[in-house]
Amino acid sequence: MPPPSLRILIVDDNEEMGFSLRLLLQSAGYQVEVIQDGASALATAAEYAPDVAIIDLHLPDMTGYQLARALRRSASLPAMRLIALSGESNESLAMHEADFDHFLKKPASPEELLNAIGG
Repeated sequence: MPPPSLRILIVDDNEEMGFSLRLLLQSAGYQVEVIQDGASALATAAEYAPDVAIIDLHLPDMTGYQLARALRRSASLPAMRLIALSGESNESLAMHEADFDHFLKKPASPEELLNAIGG
């Protein structure tokens, strides 16, 4: 069971996906916030200080890559783990450009997701 202090930010404009991920991660013992756009994610991350962010690469106001770069520039979030989540498999080649730690293809299995969060 993860430490209860571990905070996860999910950024996905698909409400069902965000809800499903929240349920899965909360049942695993994590604290979870779900946001549906990049601008709100940046504001929430500054206040919530997540340990992990799971980011959909296709958001309504910016790409997941743009969001990841902005989060990486934040001095208050130096050790945050970033996980890219996308329905398109060809995007894994570009994940390092945005400093993602992991790339998962939707729908990721619970095991894949928990492994990516854990290390």
